[in-house]
Amino acid sequence: MLRYLFYLAVSKLAPIVPERLAYGICRTLAIFRFLQFKTGRKAIDENMRVILGDEYTPEHAMRIARKSMINFSRNVAEIFKLPVLDEKFFERECTVVGEEHLETCLERGKGAIFLSAHIGNGELAVSYYAMRGCDISLIALRHPGPRTDALFVNRRRVNGMGTLHSDAAARPALKILRKNGVIGMLGDRRTAEDGLRVRFFGRETIFPKGPAWLAVASGAGIIPSVCLRNPDNTFRIISEAPIFPPEHGGNAEKMLTITQRFANFVESYVREYPDQWAIFFPFWGEGPPDLLRAQG
Repeated sequence: MLRYLFYLAVSKLAPIVPERLAYGICRTLAIFRFLQFKTGRKAIDENMRVILGDEYTPEHAMRIARKSMINFSRNVAEIFKLPVLDEKFFERECTVVGEEHLETCLERGKGAIFLSAHIGNGELAVSYYAMRGCDISLIALRHPGPRTDALFVNRRRVNGMGTLHSDAAARPALKILRKNGVIGMLGDRRTAEDGLRVRFFGRETIFPKGPAWLAVASGAGIIPSVCLRNPDNTFRIISEAPIFPPEHGGNAEKMLTITQRFANFVESYVREYPDQWAIFFPFWGEGPPDLLRAQG
C-alpha cells in the first residue's frame, strides 16, 4: 500500500510541480534512501570494486552510489512527467544520435528491438520514438500490486506506448516483431532462472537471454541504445549500429554471440558513466532472480 501511495503521489505531482522543485524533492528522497539502503550501498561497493579496478576507493564508490540513487529518483519523476513532455521538450532537452538505425532494421521487414540497460533514463528514449509516431511496446517487469502496476501501464499508454509484462511477453513480442513492429526492453538484468554467461569487465556474469532469443526467432535487429543524463539534466539519446542475428551457427551460439556483443556495449557506457548505472544488487553474484529483483 505504501509503495502504491508513493507512486500515486508522484504521478499526481510530477506533471505540475516545477522542474527545479521536483528535482530537489527527488534529491532529498534519494539521499534518505541512500542512508537507509544498507544492502544497496554494499552491493554498489562490490560492483565498483570490479568496474573501477585500480581506481577503486571506498569513498569513490560511495560517491557513485549516492549519485546513482539521486539519478534513479529523477528517472522515476520523469517517467510520470511523460504525458506532458511534448515534441518541443524533446527538441529542447534531447540530442538524438543514431535515429537512422531504426529505419535500417525496419527496411528488412523483420522488426526492431531497442535494447537498453539500466543506464540513464531508457524509458525516455522509448518515449521519444513513440512521440515520433513509432508504434512501440515496452517489455517491463510487473510491479508488485496491480494498482501500482496500472499506474505505470497507463502512463505509457497515454504517451503512445504499449506494455508487455516480462513474465508473459515472449509470444506477443514475437508476434509484433513478425509484423515488422518495434519492441523496447532492458537487457542487463536477469529476471528469470535462465540466462547466458558472458564476459563483463573481465569477469563472467549472467545476462538475460530473452533479447537474443527474440532476435534469433524473428530475425529482428537489436539496436543497442542508451539515454544519458547530462549535468544540466538534459539528455543524449544514443543508438548504435544494429546487431543482427549471425547467419551461421546453431541458435545457442547465435544467442551467445548477440548477448556478448550487447554486454560489450553496456560495459563501454558503464565504464564511462558508472553513476548512471541503476543496479543496486551484486551484479557478479549468483543469487536467484527473486532476490535480485528485491534488492534492485
